[in-house]
Amino acid sequence: MENKGWKRIVVLSFPESLVTASSSTSKKARSLVLEKADEATIQATLTRIQQDEGPIAAFIHLHPRLLVDLSAESRFSETEKQILKLVFLMAKHLATPLKEATIGNRATFMTVVRNNGKLGFDPKGPVSPIAGGLNGLLKTANIEWEPVFCRAVDLSPEIQDTKAAALITTEMLDSDSRISEIGYTPTGRYTLTADEQEVLEPAAEAPIDSSTVFLVAGGGKGVTAACVTELASRYHCRFILLGRSEIPDNEPDWAMDCFDDTELKKRCMEAFKTAGEKPTPMKIAARLKQILSGREIQQTVQAIQSAGSQVIYLPADISDAKQLKQTLKSAVDELGNITGVIHGAGVLADKLIEKKTAADFEAVYTTKISGLNTLLTVVGVDKLAYLVLFSSAAGFYGNEAQSDYAAANEILNKFAHGFKQQFPSCHVLAYNWGPWDGGMVTPELKKIFEQRQIDIIPIPVGAKMMVDGLSPDYKNIPQVVIGSSMTIPRQLTEQLESFRIRKHLSVTSNPFLKDHAIGGVPVLPFVSAISWMADSCARLHPGYQLHSFENAQVFKGVVFGEKAEQDFQIDITETEKDDSAGRIALDVRILSSDTKGKDVFHYGARIFLFRQSVPVPVISWQEGQSATEQSAAEYYENGTLFHGPVFQNVTHLLQVDQEKLVIKCQTPEIDEKTIGQFPVDVFNYFAEDACLQALLIWARHFHDAGSLPLKIQRGEFFGVIPFSREFLITLTPESSTSSKILATVTAHDEAGNVYSRFTGAEAAISKNLDGKFK
Repeated sequence: MENKGWKRIVVLSFPESLVTASSSTSKKARSLVLEKADEATIQATLTRIQQDEGPIAAFIHLHPRLLVDLSAESRFSETEKQILKLVFLMAKHLATPLKEATIGNRATFMTVVRNNGKLGFDPKGPVSPIAGGLNGLLKTANIEWEPVFCRAVDLSPEIQDTKAAALITTEMLDSDSRISEIGYTPTGRYTLTADEQEVLEPAAEAPIDSSTVFLVAGGGKGVTAACVTELASRYHCRFILLGRSEIPDNEPDWAMDCFDDTELKKRCMEAFKTAGEKPTPMKIAARLKQILSGREIQQTVQAIQSAGSQVIYLPADISDAKQLKQTLKSAVDELGNITGVIHGAGVLADKLIEKKTAADFEAVYTTKISGLNTLLTVVGVDKLAYLVLFSSAAGFYGNEAQSDYAAANEILNKFAHGFKQQFPSCHVLAYNWGPWDGGMVTPELKKIFEQRQIDIIPIPVGAKMMVDGLSPDYKNIPQVVIGSSMTIPRQLTEQLESFRIRKHLSVTSNPFLKDHAIGGVPVLPFVSAISWMADSCARLHPGYQLHSFENAQVFKGVVFGEKAEQDFQIDITETEKDDSAGRIALDVRILSSDTKGKDVFHYGARIFLFRQSVPVPVISWQEGQSATEQSAAEYYENGTLFHGPVFQNVTHLLQVDQEKLVIKCQTPEIDEKTIGQFPVDVFNYFAEDACLQALLIWARHFHDAGSLPLKIQRGEFFGVIPFSREFLITLTPESSTSSKILATVTAHDEAGNVYSRFTGAEAAISKNLDGKFK
């Protein structure tokens, strides 16, 4: 970092009671040690740093490497929990300074761990679940602190320290604010996405029967109770339910047979008065909660019994292993040994990060993580056939006001992967639930979700999905996300902004360039350049997606001739922002510098981002189609199409006349290494390149000449063309001469559903271009 120009750097170490002091120091950086592991000391130390050094513009937490194993004593290290809590409190006290630092500058909040480089997925060795909790904190900070760049980084321990430092710096300077977590192994860079899957009926029933015994935390009420009741009706297994609430032996006379909330509250108030007590709102709420809670638990027990299952409810503190083991003894004697655990307990303490307290963190962490540790300790992990964890989409996506809850649930997620790796015969599933229509979702919160267009899980649907997940079909899937992100799209600032992003490109880092060579020299495809411009804009505006572009032009193509690697910059200027319409317009230029330092412009376009998707148009394309298909192979063989294997999309000509050209295409599967530095996030530029290849085929067929695409007046996108699936391209000429073709080119499926449409696609035609492509 010193080499990057950061002059004022402070290295703040944790107390040696938590972490052994590092032997490596920097002569240019100031070193401080946190004297105590408490909030007051953190606040005082951060204040002192700002007074001595100036405003804090970046914070990087380098998580210590700690020994990780899943034994009862070590699976959730108390030391590591304290470190997580300290980072949580530092985030609280850095919220305001970092947001203030974004005025005219870039502010950064980053955490770096050394897990497996794949963010806890596919673990081949010990992975710290608590370190994964930092990701939940960062993802929430990324939502709450809109201007601050937040990034959680997981570096494989195999990566050497020098390389690790370079990767950390690279991530600090990344322009993509859509991504909040990144992992690195020696062979790749990773992030996590939730791929939508069709919900299918399981092919096989779970091997659960009336002898199977589940221990369920939080199973007496709410959504966990609904899931347990569904499980009971499906398999008639046995349950030991644990909850914080006591079931009163008898309700008071005044509450008997009263099920109207207003009337019950009135009777409660009168009962306090009769007893000579003042009926304060707090007393009334506590008494009613006790009665209603007891009723709900009794209803759950009765429902399970009616389904043909045996059940015992026990009020218990799941943070006390010794007491819980004693409490469970008689239930185990009656029902049998526990072979399944369902951890559905949880509490909320919703506040923005800067309003959080250490007590909030402890309450959320204790119920979720200490509670799980207790359950596994009293049951014994070797006996488990099922481990079901009720995590949350807040952990996977982050969620406003739930930094502690997101962190705790991400710990559950990482633990699920690690536990599955160590105990492969156990069916492990962490359900990342979105909001349910009930449970912690109050009527007021439900209304907010509906306004945000966030899907709410109906209780019967969610309960069925939970039980279906116990089928052997899902035995090797430790984590399932059910629901979408619960955040509101960010509001656009009124001020129009400009950005400059630098990028180093090489043929080695982008192997696909070798399949787009003119005269043997790799050239960046025009559609790849458009994708680069569009993707750069989308990275800067989370919640928005590419809708269209205008006036895309090639000024001077990027050619990797004598220079196999080059430096470029992309200049982006916002020209229009309309938050109410959900629309952003940006002018973009890709440029480099010549040997004299002068700007060389390569590509340009105006990019339009929309918040919402637009309806997919449908076209009629089959009129005039020939009954026979003509192979397109000759066009790749004779040099009309100079493209190598990854761009050889065109397979057949279906129609070619003065009115229309229709071609059949299919893009091969392409691995991440070949794709390199040009992700296919905004559109599949490998497939879209066939739209421009259609221009070249037209020019060859009607003018027997080579051609070169130079300009597209307008491009619209309605869907991403899949790899390894047939699609069609219809070219309709707008004007055609011996020197130029101007056409509308539409990519669509066989039913006419449009993927993209290029209007005013222009290519220069010349006999002189023939030799260049061979």
